[in-house]
Amino acid sequence: MRNYELAIQTEKYYTVMLNKTDGEDAMNAIVEIGGKQHNITEGTVFKVDHIGKEKGETLVIDSVMALVEGGKTIFGKPYLDGARVETKVVDHGRDRKVTVFKYIPKKRRRVKRGHRQDYTLLRVEKIIMSDNIYV
Repeated sequence: MRNYELAIQTEKYYTVMLNKTDGEDAMNAIVEIGGKQHNITEGTVFKVDHIGKEKGETLVIDSVMALVEGGKTIFGKPYLDGARVETKVVDHGRDRKVTVFKYIPKKRRRVKRGHRQDYTLLRVEKIIMSDNIYV
């Protein structure tokens, strides 16, 4: 079981505490897609907001915020130059329904609405970094 948690922010730098319990030396990347950050490894399937790509197409993500390999952690300001993640679109779908109910007492105002968010499933094929990232 993996436990990659706890990012601590101080005044001038960020530190990530890495607790590996499965014995693997897989490379992790923290990427930003659609304003959300995802912690991924190779082979991971993760859900993002809908992307206009067809099933089976390749998507290259350049917004890599951090890389963790072994004991080394590298952070970008805000992104790492020369690092990218190649993903493949696995599927598209819709999340479960969220019900929104607006109610104003004594005014006879009751509004009930539902929303289902579209999403895309991505599989991480490769995490690529250039050699000049390490300082």
